[in-house]
Amino acid sequence: MAKKKRRRTKQTSLQRWGYVIGIMLILVFGAVWLNVNKGPVQSDTVQVNSVSMALDELTLGKAIYAENCAACHGVNLEGEENWQEPNEDGSFKAPPHDETGHTWHHSDAYLLSRIRFGTQDLDTGLQSQSNMPAYEDVLTNQEIEAVLGYIKSNWSADIQEIQAER
Repeated sequence: MAKKKRRRTKQTSLQRWGYVIGIMLILVFGAVWLNVNKGPVQSDTVQVNSVSMALDELTLGKAIYAENCAACHGVNLEGEENWQEPNEDGSFKAPPHDETGHTWHHSDAYLLSRIRFGTQDLDTGLQSQSNMPAYEDVLTNQEIEAVLGYIKSNWSADIQEIQAER
């Protein structure tokens, strides 16, 4: 009986070490996965038209976004549900402004123009494809730039870098 008991102790000890090593591996791989997949973290500064915007401007942009944009583009920049499917009239739904949408595929100049003029300065054929209103008579240029700064501050550094090259 003494031999069985000793053997059981060795096996139990090995099992414990196996559990400890397994848990450590899970924690290490979990930490790596979280670091790689942590997604965007709001920046304290961001470039709009090559001008740095500070935290106070981004805070202003967030407030203006909440008041003027969130109803269509989502409180969390998520866009309308099924945004890639057209509305019944053929117009596009409000796209997300987070990294899942295509906002970051456009230059600052284009995005600022869309906010200022909606679709009224696009070719006639494109005007009916969007219900984006013009904000040129509602917001100042500084407020429009602050909104774009806020949107961009929610993108990862990689996406911001790619978008800056557009």
